[in-house]
Amino acid sequence: MSQTELKGKPKEERHDPFIGFLIDNRDDRAMMASLRRGLAQPRCAEVSRIVQHWLSEDSPRWLEDTYYSIAPLFGLHHDEVTSKGNMGGHFRDLCDDPSDPPSNVERRFMQLLASDANNLDDALRQAMSLLKSKGVAVNWQRLLNDVGWWKQSADSRDRVRLDWSRKFWRTNRQPNQPTNQESIS
Repeated sequence: MSQTELKGKPKEERHDPFIGFLIDNRDDRAMMASLRRGLAQPRCAEVSRIVQHWLSEDSPRWLEDTYYSIAPLFGLHHDEVTSKGNMGGHFRDLCDDPSDPPSNVERRFMQLLASDANNLDDALRQAMSLLKSKGVAVNWQRLLNDVGWWKQSADSRDRVRLDWSRKFWRTNRQPNQPTNQESIS
């Protein structure tokens, strides 16, 4: 699958060489500082200098938007990298007891889920700051894929929301076993 194709949910996540490049260069302090400048202005010259090398003339707009979303976040939180999980799982890692997440973590996660394509970058920046402060590793390859889906359409955004929700709220209880209703309200 080419980087411009994302028509249906892939059987396995695509590997994007842009993330490999970022990971390979995460010890380059000057590059990470340039990427962080994009937190305030995502399409600033410092970020464009890096991102535009990875896009072709016919790259779709959602892919360009995705690269511009991910690059500054990576500059912010590049020390902890994993190849497992998604944002729901990363937020779950913030919880001592995943079956009873702290209200502040759950509130932040719900704000992230409530984001649309236009305010996703702000919600992700806040989420990444929280994950960094707690030393939670991020699956950047998966995040790039999920953000790409999020920016494509409402249907694909809903699939990502559902995937993240499953990882955050599901526990290891038996099927059809009720939860404590008081914790849901």
